[in-house]
Amino acid sequence: MSLSSTLQKYPNLDQVLILSFGFFILFAAFISCQNISSKIMAELGYSNLGFINLTIVYCGFAFASILAGPINKKFGTRMTCFASGMTYALWIAAFLLPAYKFEKKMRGEPTEDSFWMSDGMIIFLSLFTATLLGIGAGPLWVS
Repeated sequence: MSLSSTLQKYPNLDQVLILSFGFFILFAAFISCQNISSKIMAELGYSNLGFINLTIVYCGFAFASILAGPINKKFGTRMTCFASGMTYALWIAAFLLPAYKFEKKMRGEPTEDSFWMSDGMIIFLSLFTATLLGIGAGPLWVS
């Protein structure tokens, strides 16, 4: 079966493949960050911040799942997938600061050199993006 005949038989196959690849990349990054979040936060002296972060994510997920149907109905599947996927991307991006600080600590360099690397900013971004992710996860799985 040739590619053109396959696409004629399944006209949305290209869109399904793009969406599947996008979700594969998104969740590969999410699961990697989830697995190392507790270790990095503990190594930086934030004790249980990684566990608290994941607790907020999954509690928000449970709460947002109740409202996911009406959210998906109001905004549509495409917009819900996009906005919810962005919450995952923000949470993953928020781990760049602690990961960078961890690398600097492992090299023996000073880690308190800017506002963005301060403990308060890392804690705030971690908890804020975990809350956003929790709210975005429920509608993503419904849509």
